[in-house]
Amino acid sequence: MNTTVRNLLATLRGISLSTLLCDLGIGQTSLIGALLLTQFVGIPFSLLFGRFGRQVGTKRSIVIGLAWYTLISIGGYFMAQAWHFWALAFAAGMVQGGTQALSRSLFGVMAPKAKSAEFFRFYDVTPSSPVSWGRRCLPSWGN
Repeated sequence: MNTTVRNLLATLRGISLSTLLCDLGIGQTSLIGALLLTQFVGIPFSLLFGRFGRQVGTKRSIVIGLAWYTLISIGGYFMAQAWHFWALAFAAGMVQGGTQALSRSLFGVMAPKAKSAEFFRFYDVTPSSPVSWGRRCLPSWGN
């Protein structure tokens, strides 16, 4: 079966990501290594991304970072070998810290000064909402 088709079917059925990664020859040690790679690559690239944001503009650099993440997602869909996983981890590290910092900065500029605490609390809670809803809905999608 084609790797792409297998990944799609596994996603629809709710098979865990670790099962797919084991099929590609990526063990738990590689998962931890890729996480560390993403963090260590993210340190210098977040500084570079900040400079890029000053040159190009905050909004434009966030959009470019999101486009980069889209390319990473497309690359993950076609991932067929273990080195692809490492390349995607490196690519994610390139934009991870910078887009997050610029997004918070832009959000801080847009939030009213008098209600900035409430706005940042909403900003912190919002990402966890899709995760909790996804966990509730995913079992019914897989059947």
